[in-house]
Amino acid sequence: MIFLDESRAQVNLGCEGGDDKDSRSGAGNHVTCEREAFAELDDSVVGTVKFGDGSMMEINGRDTVLFQCQNGEHRALTDIYFILRLLSSIVRISQLDD
Repeated sequence: MIFLDESRAQVNLGCEGGDDKDSRSGAGNHVTCEREAFAELDDSVVGTVKFGDGSMMEINGRDTVLFQCQNGEHRALTDIYFILRLLSSIVRISQLDD
Protein backbone atom coordinates (compact mmCIF):
# COMPACT_ATOMS: atom_id res chain seq x y z
CA MET A 1 0.00 0.00 0.00
CA ILE A 2 1.40 3.38 -1.02
CA PHE A 3 0.52 6.74 0.48
CA LEU A 4 1.75 9.81 -1.40
CA ASP A 5 1.50 13.29 0.08
CA GLU A 6 1.60 15.80 -2.78
CA SER A 7 0.79 18.75 -0.53
CA ARG A 8 2.30 21.25 -2.99
CA ALA A 9 0.29 19.95 -5.95
CA GLN A 10 -2.99 21.52 -6.99
CA VAL A 11 -5.12 19.39 -9.29
CA ASN A 12 -8.46 19.21 -11.01
CA LEU A 13 -10.55 16.12 -10.46
CA GLY A 14 -11.81 14.45 -13.61
CA CYS A 15 -15.48 14.99 -14.19
CA GLU A 16 -17.77 15.10 -17.16
CA GLY A 17 -17.57 18.48 -18.83
CA GLY A 18 -14.60 19.48 -16.64
CA ASP A 19 -12.18 22.24 -17.61
CA ASP A 20 -8.46 21.58 -17.18
CA LYS A 21 -7.15 25.05 -18.08
CA ASP A 22 -6.39 25.79 -14.42
CA SER A 23 -4.24 22.77 -13.59
CA ARG A 24 -1.00 23.51 -11.76
CA SER A 25 1.59 21.25 -10.22
CA GLY A 26 4.13 21.11 -7.47
CA ALA A 27 4.01 17.33 -7.66
CA GLY A 28 6.77 15.02 -6.52
CA ASN A 29 5.70 12.12 -8.74
CA HIS A 30 4.53 11.56 -12.30
CA VAL A 31 0.81 10.76 -12.45
CA THR A 32 -1.68 10.24 -15.26
CA CYS A 33 -5.32 9.42 -15.79
CA GLU A 34 -4.64 8.03 -19.28
CA ARG A 35 -4.95 4.24 -18.97
CA GLU A 36 -4.11 3.78 -22.65
CA ALA A 37 -0.70 5.44 -22.11
CA PHE A 38 0.52 2.26 -20.39
CA ALA A 39 1.59 -0.72 -22.47
CA GLU A 40 1.14 -2.72 -19.26
CA LEU A 41 -0.10 -1.63 -15.85
CA ASP A 42 0.79 -3.19 -12.50
CA ASP A 43 -2.59 -2.85 -10.84
CA SER A 44 -1.30 -4.49 -7.66
CA VAL A 45 0.24 -1.09 -6.77
CA VAL A 46 -2.54 0.62 -4.83
CA GLY A 47 -2.84 3.31 -2.20
CA THR A 48 -3.85 6.94 -1.94
CA VAL A 49 -2.46 10.33 -2.85
CA LYS A 50 -3.28 13.54 -1.01
CA PHE A 51 -3.05 16.84 -2.90
CA GLY A 52 -2.54 20.41 -1.70
CA ASP A 53 -6.22 21.25 -2.00
CA GLY A 54 -7.01 18.51 0.54
CA SER A 55 -8.42 16.09 -2.02
CA MET A 56 -7.47 12.43 -1.76
CA MET A 57 -7.60 9.95 -4.60
CA GLU A 58 -6.97 6.25 -5.05
CA ILE A 59 -3.86 5.05 -6.86
CA ASN A 60 -5.01 2.44 -9.38
CA GLY A 61 -1.61 1.13 -10.50
CA ARG A 62 1.92 2.06 -11.55
CA ASP A 63 4.18 1.24 -14.49
CA THR A 64 6.13 2.70 -17.41
CA VAL A 65 4.76 4.99 -20.12
CA LEU A 66 6.44 4.97 -23.55
CA PHE A 67 6.16 8.01 -25.79
CA GLN A 68 7.58 9.35 -29.02
CA CYS A 69 9.50 12.67 -29.06
CA GLN A 70 9.10 15.23 -31.82
CA ASN A 71 12.40 14.04 -33.33
CA GLY A 72 11.00 10.50 -33.58
CA GLU A 73 13.00 9.02 -30.68
CA HIS A 74 11.17 6.81 -28.22
CA ARG A 75 11.53 7.50 -24.50
CA ALA A 76 10.15 5.99 -21.33
CA LEU A 77 8.94 7.52 -18.09
CA THR A 78 9.14 5.00 -15.25
CA ASP A 79 7.13 4.69 -12.07
CA ILE A 80 4.12 6.59 -13.40
CA TYR A 81 1.12 6.34 -11.08
CA PHE A 82 -2.29 5.70 -12.64
CA ILE A 83 -4.97 7.81 -10.94
CA LEU A 84 -8.26 7.38 -12.74
CA ARG A 85 -9.97 10.46 -11.26
CA LEU A 86 -7.43 13.03 -12.48
CA LEU A 87 -8.41 15.34 -15.30
CA SER A 88 -4.88 15.81 -16.66
CA SER A 89 -1.44 14.26 -16.34
CA ILE A 90 1.27 15.71 -14.11
CA VAL A 91 4.95 15.31 -14.98
CA ARG A 92 7.65 16.36 -12.52
CA ILE A 93 10.28 18.23 -14.58
CA SER A 94 13.16 17.55 -12.17
CA GLN A 95 12.58 13.79 -12.56
CA LEU A 96 12.94 14.17 -16.32
CA ASP A 97 16.49 15.49 -15.83
CA ASP A 98 17.42 12.39 -13.83
